[in-house]
Amino acid sequence: MKAVEAQVCAAVVQQLMKAAVAIQSEALVSHRAAAIDELERVMTLYLDETLKGAGASRRKR
Repeated sequence: MKAVEAQVCAAVVQQLMKAAVAIQSEALVSHRAAAIDELERVMTLYLDETLKGAGASRRKR
């Protein structure tokens, strides 16, 4: 993974983490645990695809 790609990935993960914090403090979210679980699923899918793509680009070199 190139440095620029890693910085973009880190920014996306950071924003997802901020979303999780916001959900935890949001009084109107009645199903916090489910919302946090969904964010975790999104992050896992994102990281899996991003890291898989980084590995594919390394193999092409």
